Amino acid sequence: MPNPNSSKNNESTKYGLFCYNTFNIGDEIQSLAAQRFLQRIDYYFDRDNIDRTKTAQKEKIRLIMNGWYIEPAIDNNLINWPPKNPNIEPLLISMHICFLNDSTKTFKSPESVQFLKAHAPVGARDQATRHYLESIGVPSYFSGCLTLTLLPDKNIKKQNYILAVDVSDRLYQNIISRTKRPVIKMSTSHIASLSNNSRFTLAKYWLTLYQSAHCVITTRLHTMLPCLALNTPVISITTNDIERYSGLIELTNHYSEINFLNDKSLDLDKPPKNPTSFYKIRDNLVKTCSDFTGYDSKSSYLYGTTPSELLNNPDLISIFVDSIENYYRYAFAIHGLKKTVKTLNEKLAIIRG
Repeated sequence: MPNPNSSKNNESTKYGLFCYNTFNIGDEIQSLAAQRFLQRIDYYFDRDNIDRTKTAQKEKIRLIMNGWYIEPAIDNNLINWPPKNPNIEPLLISMHICFLNDSTKTFKSPESVQFLKAHAPVGARDQATRHYLESIGVPSYFSGCLTLTLLPDKNIKKQNYILAVDVSDRLYQNIISRTKRPVIKMSTSHIASLSNNSRFTLAKYWLTLYQSAHCVITTRLHTMLPCLALNTPVISITTNDIERYSGLIELTNHYSEINFLNDKSLDLDKPPKNPTSFYKIRDNLVKTCSDFTGYDSKSSYLYGTTPSELLNNPDLISIFVDSIENYYRYAFAIHGLKKTVKTLNEKLAIIRG
């Protein structure tokens, strides 16, 4: 709830939230986590080109700047870093620096180092980013990922299905062979042309699936960490992306793919309980963000929307229609959400003919 004693909690302060032009729904999930700490959203800022958003003069805009920075190969306009808008008061937290292409050159430029030091200490999402920032003289600490602060929705009940999120076909077939529960294969990639509203609607839907699943098996960072926050048993499959996962995958029960396949003792009907070491990281994130904005809504990721309202949202229906003819269809063959999904499946059946 709002802190009435905070000088930051006033109407003259504006609040910004990141939006994206990527294929990865994990980005929007990170913004849903940040939204918990905003009284309102006055501006959306493209994370990869923050200065593209024009703001009024002499405003104070608090912006939680969590997320991935920056992969120039995606967008030649990413020379925008560091942001130059003097109205933005940033909280540099849960930041990951991409080590591909020229990203590190961008981050160690004199302008970048000056910006980072001015708003230090910088909260690094992973240990590799912390070590890099320290190597260029920027005070940094391991903050973990803001998605660990997501709160479950009281209206979402546990169901019977298992989610296999961005796993190999071999692993998917192995999961099916180990349980009689429905196993749903999903991808966190989505259609790049989705509107901003559609992206956030889809992110809420994904979190609904994560929360209601019996358990989740995944290679995706922004599936495994939200599952921890939402109290869903999760098994992480390690990848070669060691730097980005450093300090994070250790928070979960994790296997290499080959070890998962060979571990005959792993019972997916009774998955191991999640480790609890992330709680301290989560609590520190909550304190840092709420101190910065003077606010904590303590709301679930649905922010007042009911599951039924979400599933009948025209944006969500439109996404499904656009996705039926391609591989994203795997993500929408949901059988486990009972009444709230029944209506949606009926509509999909009509659309498919």
